[in-house]
Amino acid sequence: GPAAPPVTTTLSPGSATALFSFTGAAKQILYFNNAGAGSYTFVRIVDPSGNVVTGPNGLDNLGPFTLTQTGTYLLLIEGYKEDLNPKPVSFRLVDATASTGTVKGSIAAPGQQDIHSFMLAQGAILYPDALTADGNLTWSLYGPAGLVDSRAFTSTDGDQRRTTDAVGFYAPPGAYRLVVTRNGVGTGAYQFRLTDLATAPALALGTDTPTVLAPSDETLAYAVTAAAGTRLHISATGGTTDYINLRLLDSAGRLVVWARAQNGMDTPKLAGGTYTLLAEGYISDGAAAESLVVRADVITTPTQPLMLGTQVDSTIATPGQRQMYSFDIGQPTRILVDPLGLDARFDFTLTYPDGTTATHAFNYGNDFSQQELIQV
Repeated sequence: GPAAPPVTTTLSPGSATALFSFTGAAKQILYFNNAGAGSYTFVRIVDPSGNVVTGPNGLDNLGPFTLTQTGTYLLLIEGYKEDLNPKPVSFRLVDATASTGTVKGSIAAPGQQDIHSFMLAQGAILYPDALTADGNLTWSLYGPAGLVDSRAFTSTDGDQRRTTDAVGFYAPPGAYRLVVTRNGVGTGAYQFRLTDLATAPALALGTDTPTVLAPSDETLAYAVTAAAGTRLHISATGGTTDYINLRLLDSAGRLVVWARAQNGMDTPKLAGGTYTLLAEGYISDGAAAESLVVRADVITTPTQPLMLGTQVDSTIATPGQRQMYSFDIGQPTRILVDPLGLDARFDFTLTYPDGTTATHAFNYGNDFSQQELIQV
């Protein structure tokens, strides 16, 4: 959750010890956050039986500490024996929460670190989603093996991560710390979200799903189930910016395909199973919200014979559908494909007897002079 306000005190003289108590529970995981203290200041935590949990340690960002008993603990802030000047101290004792989610906070002073903690009882695919367009804000995630990832808010997700990056990552069970700070002398509020992709709602195939990005820079996740060998056409229409993205991940969190939402995207043949579709807002989108219609359709390809010189009247009945026509050529020749009014949103692909292919766009209008003669 949000970082709690720090506890502040002054050691006067600087060699004094400030004593605090708190109630802890067995198996509770805590972190100590130094929110503002100079050198030669130390912290010690003592359990209800008088045993030292940690310390004396120099005041820093410390932990995690796993408590072994339920009861009243003592926390000692200890000054240096030769320090006579008053010494202000500011700190937080951070409790690990039970889940991921959206965190909100404010960097109130240059150099401040906000620590948000959580536990994963089992491994999960997590997706980082920055919700504040401030390039000076940075986040760092620490897990059981140390640093997981660290990025600026404006380089976290969506269009900033582009075509080859899954963005999401596997996180094993254990204790995690999300540390938010800001470069430079500025201050300000922030929002950040870690999404467990296993919680994504199901997206029904072949059905319009209206939704809203609110705020407009957030990412929405959907679970898409597809049979082996299926290809999907995926779209998210209605947004006001060109920078809303679509990203499809497999069950292991690996990237399958990425595209700008305005273009839609076609998947390769899928291995089958449940995939995660991400509709990613744009971090610098100034709109309060973006209304979208998300849809995924199985690509079908009806096949029928074609007689050269005859007009074809047909319909693309579902997004991403292809119409396939076959014809025979007895000798080398040139052909012209007349769009009869179709625009450049449509194209056609010729597959030659040797298996090679060539894709051509329909040009605007019906003027033969604008069309391409194709040697076959």
